[in-house]
Amino acid sequence: MAKTALIYYTFEGNTGFIAEELENRMDLDVFRLLPDKEPPRSGIGKFLFGGKSALAGDDVKLAPLSIDVNAYDNLILAFPVWAGRFPPAILSFLKQYKIEDKNLFVIANSASGKGDAAINAVMNHVKNCRIVGSLSLRNPMQYKDEARGMLDVVEKAFG
Repeated sequence: MAKTALIYYTFEGNTGFIAEELENRMDLDVFRLLPDKEPPRSGIGKFLFGGKSALAGDDVKLAPLSIDVNAYDNLILAFPVWAGRFPPAILSFLKQYKIEDKNLFVIANSASGKGDAAINAVMNHVKNCRIVGSLSLRNPMQYKDEARGMLDVVEKAFG
């Protein structure tokens, strides 16, 4: 049986909500990315620092993960969208773990629900992966029922 891992980064809790939903539905191992520094939690600094770091492609140091990526056939990568891009924690993970030859499902969430550019950018950092699906969700914690319904496609992709 193929093993599945969910690797995610959450800042305001939306991606954490997604991770919890998937963990309750599927047989998978869950790994949360924890960076050494994050933007301020509120105010204009949140958007300026977070957006600037995503646009600049900044690296962050991640807390160690107990994952052997090679032990998994299927990976789900979930993250919030910052300034139309994936956040630095995701970039650092992709650089550190060199994702190759996996079945990959990518989930992005944002206020607009338009995470396609961030999802597509992930593809520049993986090698020979089979993209089995992607989702762009709009504020999952605000639109919980909508998000839950859309997550069905993740289960089907690996079911």
